[in-house]
Amino acid sequence: YCKMLNQAVNNLKGIKNEYEFETTIDVDVDAYIPATYIKSEYQKLDIYKRIAAITTKEELVDMQDELTDRFGDMPKTAISLMRVAFIKSNAHLADIIEIKGSQTQIIIRLYPQARIDVNKIPTFVKRYDGRVQFKVEAVPYFRYTPARDELKTADKYLDTVTELVEGIRTLRLEDMGE
Repeated sequence: YCKMLNQAVNNLKGIKNEYEFETTIDVDVDAYIPATYIKSEYQKLDIYKRIAAITTKEELVDMQDELTDRFGDMPKTAISLMRVAFIKSNAHLADIIEIKGSQTQIIIRLYPQARIDVNKIPTFVKRYDGRVQFKVEAVPYFRYTPARDELKTADKYLDTVTELVEGIRTLRLEDMGE
């Protein structure tokens, strides 16, 4: 169902689905809408669907503004939920099929047919002073190992994941004008 919803949203926005793959995110952050924030299950389900469709920074800000207007100040977990949805959307555009993270490492797996400029990978890896490694396997991936306590807060954790995804997105061949 979610796949069909994403495809429909992409079609409405004129985004071509070049190849079909799902992007999943499993990160060590509390990301949900608390029952104390939106009491109606129907409204909450509607908001979850709309959050899942966020693809731009503008849509993220608009959704935050709308929720604040309708329900009051947003709890941290709801803000984290929106950030995770935005990261997922960006990750998909970067040919990332999975982001799996803990406090000790973040693994970012690429779509095996990802259109990545392999010549840019060493520069990207070098930027992180040994904390990022690239592994070439059936499903290639990046492994990020944070400094001690670097990913302690949800904000810092999501900032790091966002930065990694944006960096990987710059590796795409389309970014070279092809």
